Amino acid sequence: DNNAINRKILKTQLDKLGYNYLAAENGKEAIDLVRTQYENSQASGVDSSQSLESKLGISLILMECAMPVMSGFEATRTQSGTREQCLEAGMNDCLSKPLKIKKLKKLNEWLGGEN
Repeated sequence: DNNAINRKILKTQLDKLGYNYLAAENGKEAIDLVRTQYENSQASGVDSSQSLESKLGISLILMECAMPVMSGFEATRTQSGTREQCLEAGMNDCLSKPLKIKKLKKLNEWLGGEN
């Protein structure tokens, strides 16, 4: 999320759930964080047959769709639009703001994520 207040609120909610997280101000920064995680996993000799979650330690990505520099849609290879476009871009699901923490927890559990 490019809004510092929104990031702080979300971080507080994620802390209450005991979730680990990385935060980015825009899509480019988010992609850079994921690439860094990937490069670190490669350097530590992670097996290429492992799942993305096992390789990167990332089970869920929350992406703001409208951000400067690179939007969430651009970061997931799509244009702005609806839930269907999010899914077509490769997202597993789409939660809209204001984010309901119970929905986030349920989605993370559905995806099989941990903290």
